[in-house]
Amino acid sequence: MQGMENDRVDQRLEPLIVRVKRTIAPFAVLPFPKYNKFFQCQSIDDRGNLLVRCLMCCQKTKLLSCSASSSSNLRKHVKSQHPERLQEIDSSTNADSRRRIRRDSSLNGTSSAANPNRTASSVSQSNVDRLVFNYVVGDLHPISICDTPSFRELVSGLQPQKTVMSSDVLLARMDREYEAMNSRLVHQLSQVATVSTTADCWTSAKG
Repeated sequence: MQGMENDRVDQRLEPLIVRVKRTIAPFAVLPFPKYNKFFQCQSIDDRGNLLVRCLMCCQKTKLLSCSASSSSNLRKHVKSQHPERLQEIDSSTNADSRRRIRRDSSLNGTSSAANPNRTASSVSQSNVDRLVFNYVVGDLHPISICDTPSFRELVSGLQPQKTVMSSDVLLARMDREYEAMNSRLVHQLSQVATVSTTADCWTSAKG
């Protein structure tokens, strides 16, 4: 009986989840941290692409469309319209990478300053898997990167005693993480009586 009730709750909430997904964008950051200073996500179209506004352009400038998994369109816009900002974005990328390495080292207790006697082999296999997963998902790298010889050589060079997960294993882990996140979202939405949404509408001069 409890399972049937949960199924009915999920069915009732499904349209709401879709609406929240499409309208929450203006209040969320882009999945590309280095571009959040220069662009603001306004909405998500029916195909799942992000519609963003360039904060460096005039407010009347039309919205830009980019994939949720690639920032190439944003970079092209900056390169063509604001080339003086390109170096700042690239510098931010390098700084973020260095901060991420220091953060992961601190969380795993692998900092040589904190423990100079700790060796690379002390990092567990689960931590290696977690770091590879976060690297691929966090920076939107292609899943197939796990199967490339250069990437596998990089990980094995840093951790000779550990293995690198394959793209199939990574994909299965992503599915599990998605299901867990989806369950948490459904549960959280089922606990509230009302949800406030906002729609951002505009007209096209060609339409």
